Amino acid sequence: MMRLWFGIDIGNALMMSRPHHTLFPNVISEETSFPLKEFISEGLKKKKHTVKRNKERTVCQIIYKDNESGKIHSKTDPRRAKNEKTDGY
Repeated sequence: MMRLWFGIDIGNALMMSRPHHTLFPNVISEETSFPLKEFISEGLKKKKHTVKRNKERTVCQIIYKDNESGKIHSKTDPRRAKNEKTDGY
């Protein structure tokens, strides 16, 4: 979403925090090593959200096609284990 909606390059998008919201229980989890910015956490708490630090990490891959150039770009999440790499064609 950060790439598609806001044009952020894929390397920076991967380094951003990734909150996870559950409805039952009504909790927003943030990664301990990649926390939300303080003003976001505090704003959520003021709106009666429960914000919880989570030691588990999320891992994702970013793959997108640049419609202007036709090139396909991908990036491996730096949170992955050091011996893991992006697989592809």
